[in-house]
Amino acid sequence: MTVLPPEHRAPYLGPAGAWTRGTAVASVALAALSAVGVTAAWVGASGRTHMDDVVPFLVLGVVAFAVGGLAGAVWLGGGLRSIRAERVALRRRLLAMDLGRVEVVATADVRVIGPGMTKVHRPDCEYARGKEVAEVPADAEVPECRVCAA
Repeated sequence: MTVLPPEHRAPYLGPAGAWTRGTAVASVALAALSAVGVTAAWVGASGRTHMDDVVPFLVLGVVAFAVGGLAGAVWLGGGLRSIRAERVALRRRLLAMDLGRVEVVATADVRVIGPGMTKVHRPDCEYARGKEVAEVPADAEVPECRVCAA
């Protein structure tokens, strides 16, 4: 088993993680309350022979399961809320950056490729537009992009 060094471990709780401590505490508290309710319903209903005696414990068990579902919803909602906030912050940072895009005029015989690209593109292809690219010789053995039909 590989253990990551401390600087590579992502914190899951706290301001940099997906869940705040309040969300985690609320979720764990609701889950614990659910477990206590289900246990109380089970213990209370065991040994009862008449349906009239079991109904209150059945209702308690159903409510306890609903509280358990609420615990999961709180947990997922907290994670989704922080992911949404990170996405908005990233979008704002990207919009604030000056990318210095250069318009490239496409010609029929020019093909380009850039760092990390595995296919050749036309200079006006959406995958190559606005990126640092270099011209590829016509005889190069590189697969062609299907989007721009290079």
